[in-house]
Amino acid sequence: VERRGGSWKTNAKDLMDEFAIDLSDEARAEFLCAAVNYAANQAADETGYSPSQWVLRRGIRLPYSLLSTPGRLALQTRLGQDRQFSERVALLAAAQRSVTALRYSIAARALPALSPLAPAAVPQSRSPRCTW
Repeated sequence: VERRGGSWKTNAKDLMDEFAIDLSDEARAEFLCAAVNYAANQAADETGYSPSQWVLRRGIRLPYSLLSTPGRLALQTRLGQDRQFSERVALLAAAQRSVTALRYSIAARALPALSPLAPAAVPQSRSPRCTW
């Protein structure tokens, strides 16, 4: 639970920095919380299932994924005309990217020997204390 809360705060902070969201604007702050929760709940974990799939036995669907092709074209038109709507779609996409990036970052830290930025590993035949 603590790890989930810590990753939620990290994702929310990244989005607040990227979109210049101030908590005094309640509508934007509420949508920020909803976007981070949606992104965290729809992302699959190590088991291959998302938390929402474990609880609801199905994934969370957005109305956009249910639309037909003409409906998607109408939505694309709305993205160009409605600034608030386009910002919300961008915020949701950024939340999904943030959750995925944090998951890969944590996984990369768990395997430091495989990371291209990791220092050279100490050979197993030598003791780290030995200085020959």
